[in-house]
Amino acid sequence: MIIRSYHNAADFLRVMQAPLEENEVANSLMLGVALQYARHPERLTEPVYYCSVHDATGLIAAVIHAQNHPLLAYQHRSDSTDAFSMIVADLYQSKIRPSGVNAPIKVSRKFAHLWQVVSGYQPEVHDRQRLYQCTRTTMIDLAEGELRAPHKKELNILVDWSLQFSEIVGDALDEKTAQTVLQQRFEDGDLFVWSDGSQPVSMLMKNRPITHTIAISHVFTPVDLRGRGYATAAVHTLTRNLLTAGYHSVNLFTDVTNPTSNHLYQQIGYQSVTEVEKIVFQ
Repeated sequence: MIIRSYHNAADFLRVMQAPLEENEVANSLMLGVALQYARHPERLTEPVYYCSVHDATGLIAAVIHAQNHPLLAYQHRSDSTDAFSMIVADLYQSKIRPSGVNAPIKVSRKFAHLWQVVSGYQPEVHDRQRLYQCTRTTMIDLAEGELRAPHKKELNILVDWSLQFSEIVGDALDEKTAQTVLQQRFEDGDLFVWSDGSQPVSMLMKNRPITHTIAISHVFTPVDLRGRGYATAAVHTLTRNLLTAGYHSVNLFTDVTNPTSNHLYQQIGYQSVTEVEKIVFQ
């Protein structure tokens, strides 16, 4: 077996894009992140670790690790333990210490165990997410209002909502980073709000576009505005718009322990694809 390292996302994608696209929706997180880094390398503030492991018959496994984000792990073949062992050893020898791993459950646990053996860090399950995809929206009654791009003067309130969202999902996000990310998303045209009576009442983003699918993320409604169907209306409308624009499917993640969001997305027309587990290293 050999381990290949890559200087940037473009180099990584020359090798990895085709195998990842063999199951585009299931691999949409890693593929979407790599494409995002390739499109905007100027937005990366720290080096990103990219590698893959191969043997005489081809690709076995791959990872991406960006600082302050869980490592993303991909298993191309089930006999990947030795390949991930090589990656773990390379990370450790390179003095790279991932905060965690985010991958399909079996892959996440395999990597976490190997990392524990080498590093001594204790793995702890942070959350389990269910990946959904929608290829056709269902007909439902929508809340009053409209989906629109936010006005620039509304970004401050969306930064506050983004900080509240990050606290709920357990991701470390400071105000400066939130401002930078929201400004970028605003400039890229990826940021949306559901507006009722001209006021934003819910937010969401389109994210990680790849060849045939695109994600929706950061769906958030303030506590005092929940229960009115705003998030449902926003996700339904944006999903329909993206499918109309030519994407074959739209995908999103939700916490498996949250019955409200799981029911909401299924009501719209989303169907479960797989589950991923985020494990943090203590």
